[in-house]
Amino acid sequence: MASLRVLAAAVAALVPAVALHAQVVRVWDAPIADDTPAARPADVAELLDDAGLDAATIATDHLLDPDALAPGDVALLVMPAAGVYPEDAMAALQDYLTAGGAVLTLGGAPFSRPLARSAGGWLAASVPDEPPGEVRVVADFDGVLPMPIRVNGGEDGPIAWEVAATEDGHCLRATIDDLQQWQYVVLPVADTGDERFTVLRFRARADDNTPLLGIEPNEHDGSRWKMVLPLATEWREYRVFIPHFISYATEGRGGEGDYLHPERLATLGLGFTRGMVGEGPHTLWIDDIERWEFTPPSRDAVPRDAGVIAATAAAYGAGDHLKLPADYQAPLVALFADGERLPPAELRAAGEAGIVPDGLVLAGEWSAWAPRVPDDTGPAYRAVAMSKARTARVAPVLAAYRGEERLGPAAVVVHVHGGELAGARCGALMIDGRDLLQAPDTAEVVIAMADYLTRRLQITSLSPSFGVADGRAVMTLAAHLRGPAQACGATVRFAVTDLDGTERWSETRHVELAARASRTVEAAVPAGEFDVAHYRAVVEASAGDAPADREQFEVDTRSLMARLCDFFVEAQDDDGVISGWGFVDHRAARGLLAMYELTGDERYRDTAIRWGDMELRRQREDGGYRMGYGVMDTGEACYVADGGEIAIGIARLLKYVPEDRREAYLQSLRDYFRYRESFRLDDGTIAVGWVFHSKYTAAGGDETLHEPVRSDTSFGFVCGCTLASASAWAVIAGEPEVTTMALRDAQWFLDDELQATSVFGEAAQWAHHFIDDAAIRAGFEQRMRETLVPWVRRNDNWWFAGGGRSAITLSALQYYYTQIEASPEALAEIMSGVYHMVSAHSPSSLQEILEAGSPDAAEWKYICYSSVSLAEVLEPLITMRDIAGR
Repeated sequence: MASLRVLAAAVAALVPAVALHAQVVRVWDAPIADDTPAARPADVAELLDDAGLDAATIATDHLLDPDALAPGDVALLVMPAAGVYPEDAMAALQDYLTAGGAVLTLGGAPFSRPLARSAGGWLAASVPDEPPGEVRVVADFDGVLPMPIRVNGGEDGPIAWEVAATEDGHCLRATIDDLQQWQYVVLPVADTGDERFTVLRFRARADDNTPLLGIEPNEHDGSRWKMVLPLATEWREYRVFIPHFISYATEGRGGEGDYLHPERLATLGLGFTRGMVGEGPHTLWIDDIERWEFTPPSRDAVPRDAGVIAATAAAYGAGDHLKLPADYQAPLVALFADGERLPPAELRAAGEAGIVPDGLVLAGEWSAWAPRVPDDTGPAYRAVAMSKARTARVAPVLAAYRGEERLGPAAVVVHVHGGELAGARCGALMIDGRDLLQAPDTAEVVIAMADYLTRRLQITSLSPSFGVADGRAVMTLAAHLRGPAQACGATVRFAVTDLDGTERWSETRHVELAARASRTVEAAVPAGEFDVAHYRAVVEASAGDAPADREQFEVDTRSLMARLCDFFVEAQDDDGVISGWGFVDHRAARGLLAMYELTGDERYRDTAIRWGDMELRRQREDGGYRMGYGVMDTGEACYVADGGEIAIGIARLLKYVPEDRREAYLQSLRDYFRYRESFRLDDGTIAVGWVFHSKYTAAGGDETLHEPVRSDTSFGFVCGCTLASASAWAVIAGEPEVTTMALRDAQWFLDDELQATSVFGEAAQWAHHFIDDAAIRAGFEQRMRETLVPWVRRNDNWWFAGGGRSAITLSALQYYYTQIEASPEALAEIMSGVYHMVSAHSPSSLQEILEAGSPDAAEWKYICYSSVSLAEVLEPLITMRDIAGR
């Protein structure tokens, strides 16, 4: 340890703290084998003690004692056991952290390998990587073949199976040519009568059309249980704790304390549903199905996989049928539960927070994990996007690189400022496979992270808000600080720069902090000081000679729009469909055309045209646009409103389609507006269209009809969803009767006192722009003034309201601000919408959806509606320009 003492002294000299007082650090002496820890606890304690911290080891019993683990007595708890933690300590750890303590984990994915107390001492509770006891073969398809194998599926089957040759033997291959419902291969499982065989182990792979595997085991009582696992095209090994299967559609089973009993297992189904993997051909290979003897200290101690539970809920629904486990993860475990293993890579200082020296490089190939910390309040619609508030700052310390590609963080500090763990500070150095103290660079990182968590001024979060001050739109930057154990004077510097780093505005504050105190420091930035669509906001906070903590966020609207449009290009199928819903896809097409104008990238134009050509091919003979839904065996629904939204995209494409196709597009619009007029009622309003629900008829009620009927009742949404295209069609057609139609419907909008927000805001925008009537234009100006800006100011999360539809409100705001009134209130809300949609720092960022992939219905609306709005922010009127010369 002599070399580590020298290193510790050197690092202490490099990272002077506010006042180099010793801070009490305790290192958990985990009751595990010597070859398991990422570093020996005694060595970690000695390293940190020599670095000027009062460090010593702590036994597990003390870790479980709330009186022994209090922030006033222990500034930092180090857990060096490569993801191992005592399950019984979770409550005490959470109390310690939320009271102001800090934890630093060394090695592996944090809190991923629980220990549970048993009569024989502390035992590992994780599903083992290797058989810990006896193995019983269910099927290896070389010699052990369970009989009889049967199939179970919908009316689209059956799935075909055979024993097929592999490179090293045989496996089960199951194939279906065109999946339309569900299909499973069902194997009998010999009842061992022994509850000790709790692990199901097998190998599997699939074709590239089959990303998920559904598993349904049944007990002898016929009870059904479900689990969904990810598949790949190469063979992978799976190990599943049998009691973790989730009860499905079985009355009386799956309640509190109930589980799938391994000793009662009768059959095992392996397959998929259409909703899980999509229609078309699918092939699955399965081999080496075994049951392992594994007796954990308790069933509840075995950690569940949050990703598997989410995939199962997504595939089978989280309603009455699927009984999801409640509170199956302690909050501290859940904080790091979605970590993923990185490929071997070089590690470099992340640089953003300045926790380790810039330029630090851990050369060579390092095995590590990257966290996906849940840093918001949870989903507004599904699991990846549109949350209402950020709850944690994740400060990267080390990042993994392959060449110049940044793969993700391999060391972080998480400052939690919301939710059940509010106040917690968690550092994680997630390197695997070696003693972290044997390499001087990694030992330096350990010391630097411990020093940051104990002796330095920290930024726990940086959050912007947008409003009006002294008659100007401003962005207020709020830096939330936490002081070290000693009182200190702090310098806080705010700056806003261009994306190239050119500084546009800065301001410095000096504040005093009491020992361990928290404080918020704010600075207001006038909107005129920077480009609201492209900027970087930075805060640095320092005390004494210690390095400054640094946090920032970036808004790059043009770059995000390119990512959105690339996503649309890649998502489009051969028929021209993007998301599948016409009223959604027309907005993707308009965003694509805008980015074609800005970049000249012909892929964007061509993708939009392919969508338009598809809509023309599918248009009904009576002129109605098919919506992408509503088709049933007994007929189809066809709403006037949906068609009116699709017509906006068709009108927009007139400028871009080849000349020999332009007349077809004009005829398509004539046919649609003839269809629309066919539903005109005697009072001048327009009925809904062909419907399957009695609420759209004079009969009213909630009855579902067995075949489509013509609606004879009008609703405001018919006007609000079709007025934009009707206004454009008036100038395109140039015919008096069409102009009269548009004027009449614009007056209908105003007479019905519809709010100029969301899709209706888009209608008001287009009507104001295209209808050449002074009274009508004045009416829409007043309606937008009275309803648009006041509505967004009352709704904190307006940009994703209405299932993602309200993202289009930003376009109406931009139009109002640039074409009607340069209202500072409107500009403040424009800044707010742009930040929340664009910045990765925002919990409702579009980047979350793009990175996660596979958007759900609400997320598709959010990204498509946003593409129009953000295009308008980049260049006003770009999504409306050159329609019939206007």
